[in-house]
Amino acid sequence: MKSFVKALDKINKVWMTIAGSAMNITLLVILALFAVLIIMRQFFHIQFFGQEEIVTTLSVWIYWIGCAFGTYEDIHVSGDLIKTLMKTRRQKAIQRVYTFTLNTIISGYFLYLAINWLKFQAKLKPLTDALRFPKMWMYVSCGVGLTFTTIYFFMHLCKAIYVLVTDKPVKEIP
Repeated sequence: MKSFVKALDKINKVWMTIAGSAMNITLLVILALFAVLIIMRQFFHIQFFGQEEIVTTLSVWIYWIGCAFGTYEDIHVSGDLIKTLMKTRRQKAIQRVYTFTLNTIISGYFLYLAINWLKFQAKLKPLTDALRFPKMWMYVSCGVGLTFTTIYFFMHLCKAIYVLVTDKPVKEIP
C-alpha cells in the first residue's frame, strides 16, 4: 500500500510541476501579448484582430489550473469563523471532515455538470467569433480544473478522517 501511495505522490508531484509551469508560462504569454498589443496600437496604429479571444482562453486556463493548485495546497479562499474557535485536534478534524465532505460533494456535482456541458458543446462544435477556433479549448479547462479540485478535496477529506480516527497529526499519515 505504501508503494502505491508513493507512486501516486510522484505522479501528483509531476502534475503539480507541469501545472505550475503551465500557469507561469501562460501568464508570461499573456503579459507579452499585452506588451506587443500596446506597442502595435500606440506606435504603429495597428489592431490585433482576435486578441481578446486569445487572452480570454489563456486566462480561463490559468483560473482553473490555479483553482486545482489552490485546492491541493489547501490555500483556497475561505471565511470560516468556526475554524478559529476550534481548540483541539479532534475538534478541528471534525470541522475539516464536515467542510471537506461538503466541498467534495459540491465539487463532484459541478464536475458532473461540466462533463455534461462538455458533451453538449462537443455536439455543437462552437467556434470563437473572430479567429474561429474551437471554444472547446476553453471549456475543457473547466473539466480539468474541476477533476483535480474534486480529487484534492477528497484527498483532504481522507486526511481529515485519518486525523479524526487516530488523533495523530497529518504529517504522520503513511
